[in-house]
Amino acid sequence: MRSSYRSSASATAAESSTGLTEGAWMAQQAATLASLTASGAYPAFARLLDALGDDGYDLRLDGLFETGLAAMLDGVARLVEGS
Repeated sequence: MRSSYRSSASATAAESSTGLTEGAWMAQQAATLASLTASGAYPAFARLLDALGDDGYDLRLDGLFETGLAAMLDGVARLVEGS
C-alpha cells in the first residue's frame, strides 16, 4: 500500500512541477521513444514495445498489491514455521 501511495504522490508532484499529466508527458516523448526503438541499439526493448502493441499495458494496482502481499506473507510464513 505504501508503494501505491508513493507512486500516486510522485505522479501528483511531477504533474505539479511540469504542468503535464502523465499522458501528456508520454505524448511529448513519443518521437524520442520511436528513435530509440528504431536505432537497433535496444532490441529487447523494441521487442517488448512491439509485444505491447498500440494499446500499451494496463497497470492493475490491485494485482500488484496482491502479488506483493502474497510474497510478503509467504516470507512471514517461512519465518514463523522456521523453514
